[in-house]
Amino acid sequence: MGRSTAEQIKSMVDLVFGIADKLETRGLSFHHPIYDGGDNSLRELVKADMLLFIIRLADNNGHMMSEDCLSYINECLDYNFTPLAFEVARKRSLESGIPGTCLILPLLLLVDRTLGGERFSAAYVRALSYVMIGYLKTEDHNTLEKMVKYYRLSDGCVRMIENTLGEKVDFDPLDSLSKDAADVIRMAAEIDRSFHPDDPVITSIEDAIRKTLEGIDKDQTEMAGVAKEHHRKVESPAAEDRMTLTNKDIRAYRPMDLPYHYVLFHHMDDVRYLAYKSALGGSEEDNALLTYCYLDKQAGLSYRAICMAVLTDDGRVEYRVNDNAATNLIIREGGIESPAELIDEDDPGMVRFRKVAERIKENYGYHKEKTTIREDIPFGKQRHPAYPDDIMVLFISPEHKKEQIWVREQSREGDRVIATLLNEPYDLSFGLHEGDTVTVIPVKDPDGEVIPMAMLDWMKKQGNI
Repeated sequence: MGRSTAEQIKSMVDLVFGIADKLETRGLSFHHPIYDGGDNSLRELVKADMLLFIIRLADNNGHMMSEDCLSYINECLDYNFTPLAFEVARKRSLESGIPGTCLILPLLLLVDRTLGGERFSAAYVRALSYVMIGYLKTEDHNTLEKMVKYYRLSDGCVRMIENTLGEKVDFDPLDSLSKDAADVIRMAAEIDRSFHPDDPVITSIEDAIRKTLEGIDKDQTEMAGVAKEHHRKVESPAAEDRMTLTNKDIRAYRPMDLPYHYVLFHHMDDVRYLAYKSALGGSEEDNALLTYCYLDKQAGLSYRAICMAVLTDDGRVEYRVNDNAATNLIIREGGIESPAELIDEDDPGMVRFRKVAERIKENYGYHKEKTTIREDIPFGKQRHPAYPDDIMVLFISPEHKKEQIWVREQSREGDRVIATLLNEPYDLSFGLHEGDTVTVIPVKDPDGEVIPMAMLDWMKKQGNI
């Protein structure tokens, strides 16, 4: 592959990485039924999605990935795979139930529908297509069958963007190939469609998008019901919707004090105001954002946006629910930095939003017990304040090298915790990888404090545990 082509592909990928980073800086994060990795960055989600496409497309019948192909993947997607590490990743992805198809496309379509203006989904599919074409040009085992599979995937994504947004996507998945080659692939794809009209890969993408958009539409319908009960503008009874402003920055609150409260953010920076107003259908005079804070078992401390509001200097609030807004906006911990006011769930002024809180508890669970450090909760001091199921655990190798790794609690057995690793260990002698299960036991450090330690196989064999 020529240097100019490689540079073009890299620039397209970097453009989409920039889109993901821009969403992160806006503090925007969206939950949808296909991907629950809210604790991962959107950039990492983009990389993983593209990698899954390549892995499903490669299908090398047991052959190791060539050095040229591996170098291409590492350079193009900012990975650092060794041949062995890539084979481990490839085997895991093929054996897992993860769809190897556009995990991120429903997310980007949702952004396009709510914020609009930049058509993130089209930019992503364009970059993804060039990445896969670049891979196929690098691969030694390239076949017409793989080119047809690639074309059907990319063409299907383009058609779904057009159907969802009602706009033409000015992009041909084969525009980087010669006309003769493109014509052959199109003809072969039409023949393939006639024999395999319900391609499972395309079907899985369509199903992901359908479920995402249905979930958003359903959520908006419920929100509209709340709005109709209280009209477009909810007038402010003096006794109920007046508060004493603390002007306390959200970062100054203890994370465990925030869940299951309404949180009113105000005096945000202009970029966030514009993003939230656009997503929630706000008006020019809106200057505050009402949210409901809860604990997401996967993504940690989260704020579900309810509506924009007008906040006066003397503490009077006018909440504005827009029944035309079509977004399920969720802000994750660290995604917003501004003054914030905490409002109790049973505050009389919040009765109108009770359905929102109840629906969140129903969907994500009600984990009130995790908002305090109690003696009966193992390793309370080592738990992440915004992710109460996540524990920083000590790992010790057979050579007695120490490493601290985050794990996520799955269950308890007495004073022991069964957990899964959230990070890949640096030390391979542990014999564990990200996602593996480990037993965590209490031990005393030299100061006599009880800390969590992973119980590893080498310890059992030597009788240390």
